[in-house]
Amino acid sequence: NGRELIEESIKRIEENFPQLAFQTEGLYREMIYENGHCSWINEALLVMDYQPYPQKSYVRKSWKAYWNEQFYDEWLPFRQYRKTLPGGHPQFFKYYNSIEDKVCIISTRKSENLIQEQLEPELWSGPLGLTAADKVKFQADFLDPKLLDKYEYTRGAALLLDSIVCIAVNFKPVELSQRVHQMWQEKISFPLFAGTVYLDVENFAVVRFECTIANPKTMDIYQISDPWQIFPASIEVSVDYRKFDKVWLPRQLIIEQVLEGKSSEKWNFSNHFRIKRELFFNPGGSKKLKGIEFRDIHRANLRDFPVAYQPEIWEDFFRRGHYPAIGDQETKDLERMTPLEKQFMLIDRRY
Repeated sequence: NGRELIEESIKRIEENFPQLAFQTEGLYREMIYENGHCSWINEALLVMDYQPYPQKSYVRKSWKAYWNEQFYDEWLPFRQYRKTLPGGHPQFFKYYNSIEDKVCIISTRKSENLIQEQLEPELWSGPLGLTAADKVKFQADFLDPKLLDKYEYTRGAALLLDSIVCIAVNFKPVELSQRVHQMWQEKISFPLFAGTVYLDVENFAVVRFECTIANPKTMDIYQISDPWQIFPASIEVSVDYRKFDKVWLPRQLIIEQVLEGKSSEKWNFSNHFRIKRELFFNPGGSKKLKGIEFRDIHRANLRDFPVAYQPEIWEDFFRRGHYPAIGDQETKDLERMTPLEKQFMLIDRRY
């Protein structure tokens, strides 16, 4: 049945996924859509030291490191924006990495802010915040052995994903929690997500999972006790893996949040916003590339990261890594006033 398939998949994580740290190149992208139109984009080329599977007993150390704001004292400005778009953490709640997971930014490029409501986005955590959504590696939520009794698993149909025969397992909370909260130094202990896990029928490796917050209305306690926070109208998470040199590695992570117009003590905006964060992996890559370390600490965001835009490096990365380009419609939206290449150069000089 579905529960047994998930248990077998968890049992085989060490067999199917890397047991040694590995290096990967990557492309990180964050975009904001206002009323359906792309109005803001940041991107980064990076190299990453990625720790083995699974990670256990990492949260407390990572929590202490997260609040070490002194690391960014030289460049992280404390900005008291008059009007802010509260993107916050990718999954709203704080999910941590192992402190040994390292990201170095090689080059960045950033568009102008074309948001009509003149909001300054606040997107925290950057690429490391996305890797925390690797629920196989961190055995989180519906893949957490301690939460299996809180989820209902149902075996679905067999299907092909990238020519791999998979079996689908659907999951949802057995009971929606009425009061959800998080102790910052602990893993999430509530069943938050509903979705589907796709398992390789040969070895039970996770090939893909996709999930969404089961019922955002259960988070209303945040709006009552902490009106300065905004819980997104929806959060969708999807992660794909591929087999690379006999082990499964992450291929891409995507998280999307939807924010509806809000008026409260701190926030005041009326438009519909969609925040999309993407991270694409290219295991291996060049060993010669060096960058500046980006840490996932409180208030860290890519927009303020002081790494130059270098067109020649971007051309080389896209040629070797086969990363997806910015979409045609997104490019059209962003070039309403100025060509993107010119924006990248201008923003680079400004920051």
